Amino acid sequence: MTICRMLALFALCCLLPGTRPAEGITVHDARDRDVVVDNPSRIVSIGGAITEILYALGFEDRIAGVDSDQSLPARGA
Repeated sequence: MTICRMLALFALCCLLPGTRPAEGITVHDARDRDVVVDNPSRIVSIGGAITEILYALGFEDRIAGVDSDQSLPARGA
């Protein structure tokens, strides 16, 4: 699993109902670095399908950015 997919999965898991954001999660990335995620409440979407899912779940207010190869859904423009 790539770091991008792992972080996307982590972000979606934090958004599930009944869960609360974890504090101080450390992720070990592919470049052999430890990345600390202190506040998972903001999301950078790395794919058009993930952005669409976030909008469908009502989390458009948490999207902090998208990658350069996609556009936001019509209601996000």
